Amino acid sequence: MLAVGLTIQLKLPRDEVKPLAVGLLLRLLVLPALAWPLSLAFGLRGEMLQANVLESAMPSMITAAALAISHQLAPGLAAALVGYGILLSLVPLPAGAWMLPRWALLRGVGNPVQENPSQASHSPRTRTPLSMS
Repeated sequence: MLAVGLTIQLKLPRDEVKPLAVGLLLRLLVLPALAWPLSLAFGLRGEMLQANVLESAMPSMITAAALAISHQLAPGLAAALVGYGILLSLVPLPAGAWMLPRWALLRGVGNPVQENPSQASHSPRTRTPLSMS
């Protein structure tokens, strides 16, 4: 993480701005938009659908950037994708987490995540490993 942090520059070279924008757009918006219908097509519902879509919207991995930097594969761009991706993911991830259960409720797709734990049923499926009732 230190190597990536030391490589981040607030002002990128002009030739790296377009690849950065394309990479961030694909990673944070296009991939979740594709994961949503594909997950439905494969039969994912409820929390599995939500987890799959939200995981696809996560920013790029620090490990991938560290490998790219260590092999001198556009180190500035790799660090920028991670750094800016983490900052920019603060918008679509919470928005997606808020939107997915409501969309599922409107469409009748699976069980939406219940916001109030007191509303949870006491069926074996919703029991936590620590619950005794």
